[in-house]
Amino acid sequence: MASREFETTKDEHRWHFLPCIESHLRLISKKLDKAFESGLKSKLLYVGSLLKIVSHDIADVKTKLVVLVSIIELLLTHNPDFNRFNVEDSIGKQFRLKASLLIYLNDKSQDINEIKNKLKGIYNLRSSIAHGDFKKVEKYIKDHLNDDENNIEELIFALYFYIRAILSEYLNDPTFVDFLKEN
Repeated sequence: MASREFETTKDEHRWHFLPCIESHLRLISKKLDKAFESGLKSKLLYVGSLLKIVSHDIADVKTKLVVLVSIIELLLTHNPDFNRFNVEDSIGKQFRLKASLLIYLNDKSQDINEIKNKLKGIYNLRSSIAHGDFKKVEKYIKDHLNDDENNIEELIFALYFYIRAILSEYLNDPTFVDFLKEN
């Protein structure tokens, strides 16, 4: 909600912080230009569209969570070999392992095991929502979120942080992230 308040603010001084972040914005802009030129434009614009939809067009917290998790899935997971793996288990493991690794590489002060455990809970909640198992959703909310659906917002905040870290690593080394996705 705060982002919408910021957009509608008519405060003429709201951009005074620009000099503090200008060099960082230029660096990110160069990385995006390079990524677009190397063939990642469609994927990155699609991710940007999903982020815009989540932040501006979706009010339901469960739907937001599903879409944000899908962004990480599209960046990091591949279809498993149906003959070798339990598909659900394999995608969940890919999600936890690959996302945890990139988030940790982006900020090594984070506890990688804590990240993995949080991602496991998020992914399980996403699966319950996506498959319509609302009894499991209610149980998760009761057991992990103090019986308050609004606390899903905390998981959404974490997902934004995780997506930022993953995208940062993707812009820094798309070959490495694509390698992770494929394997």
